[in-house]
Amino acid sequence: MMRCSSLVKYLTQTMWTRLSRGGAIFVLIGVLSLALGAPAWSDDSEKEATSDAIDAAVESLLIDPKFSAELFKDQRAPQKTLPDEEEAVAGDGGSMPAVAEEEVEEETKETDEKPDPAPDDAAEADTDALKKKVRTALGVYYRRHLNTRDHTPWEVFHQIIAFGPETLVRKGGPQGEKVDAVRWLCDNKPSRGMQLMHLERGKMALRRAKGVQGHYGQFLAILAQRDIPRDYPIEIDGRKFTVEDLIRTEQRTCRAGEELTFKLMAFMHYLEPDAKWKNDRGETWTIERVLRDEIGSPIRGAACGGTHRLMGISYAVNRRKELEQPIDGEYLRADKYLRDYHRYAFSLQNEDGSFSTEWFAGRGNREIKDRKLQTTGHITEWLAYSVPEEHLSDPRMAKAIDFLATLLLEDRRAEWKIGPLGHSLHALALYDERVFIAGENETSPVAEETKASTVEGDEALSDAEPDAVDAEKQTAEVDEPGDQEAAASTEPAKLK
Repeated sequence: MMRCSSLVKYLTQTMWTRLSRGGAIFVLIGVLSLALGAPAWSDDSEKEATSDAIDAAVESLLIDPKFSAELFKDQRAPQKTLPDEEEAVAGDGGSMPAVAEEEVEEETKETDEKPDPAPDDAAEADTDALKKKVRTALGVYYRRHLNTRDHTPWEVFHQIIAFGPETLVRKGGPQGEKVDAVRWLCDNKPSRGMQLMHLERGKMALRRAKGVQGHYGQFLAILAQRDIPRDYPIEIDGRKFTVEDLIRTEQRTCRAGEELTFKLMAFMHYLEPDAKWKNDRGETWTIERVLRDEIGSPIRGAACGGTHRLMGISYAVNRRKELEQPIDGEYLRADKYLRDYHRYAFSLQNEDGSFSTEWFAGRGNREIKDRKLQTTGHITEWLAYSVPEEHLSDPRMAKAIDFLATLLLEDRRAEWKIGPLGHSLHALALYDERVFIAGENETSPVAEETKASTVEGDEALSDAEPDAVDAEKQTAEVDEPGDQEAAASTEPAKLK
């Protein structure tokens, strides 16, 4: 077993110096699959010992700064979340390859033989331990692939959320050929017998239904976050289109009073800041109007507790800043709105680092792991993307990340639903990019600035409910049509 682990590590490090990033990653996955002798989703118990050795080798590579920075470089902000129909779509059911149990125990084992470290050394050791845990979790789940026979387009979306443009799916079944996930979707090929697009009077049209798009604009938002160019080809029933046609389709179907979260993400990416257009009813629209409609819509009662709406608004503000455009008008209003919700989200955090199991309706700490992964994964993903740079050092942020990474590793054989899993892994990837990889790229640490940021963060992220939060205690989680279980509101927990 040790020979297997050493061999994989040696081969991968050698490839890393000779191949491109993409080539090394794909060859690595091939080596892993050959070493296991089975597809990545296999749960053959006879291969568990070999799987442990492979996981150990992957872990040793992931904690290498250069390897990890390259592997997860495409997860950096601005990455935006996409809708989550986790209440409606069951997980894939595949078992989870294990990380060697003795290694997990070793990470937390304490000994009396060593003296207590100095405060700065202890903080550095805690950071290194969290970095290792985050990258181990990402590495373990990266090896798992969905397939086009058993998984819907919506589920493929969530695999892309977690791992970006390198995402592959297996064609036709768990042992099928690996193909590019984005290309498969743009070719309108079926996943679990479902196609995303169809023709209506010769024009492109997209389906919004269970298993396909849970929200208008969802597919275009996926392409935007992958930075797919406007001239990228799309094919529907033999007719040739491009992403440009998809943009126009989403512009034509803008409707006041409907959810515009994912259209907002896509328009901020593809359109000029001052873009104007008319929908198919002759109404004039601008990006600022879309943003105004989203800010004016409730958080509670929206899909997945309102986290998608918050992510869309955050993406608009961050994109505006990237373009060095003034933060005024609706953008200034949105910026304040988000900071209010940052404070409120942290006020609802539980002692174990998880966030409220009642979303934003009030405090809640249901001891149901699936529920905790669902709520904490979504909320942490939004925070990891949207909090200002100076607040990333807030200990409460690290505590939430540690909760997610620990849960995913300790229960790596659980049959997690694909939606919550995708958002939770994306939260880890965003934090890794903004904190660990950014830190490795710094030439020298500035301890005093870090301390000052932490103090400022505690003051800014105080326990105060924002004015923007509406009074209703709703936790509806509708994420796709016909989702009766998700549509049922849960009874809000009492404040502690």
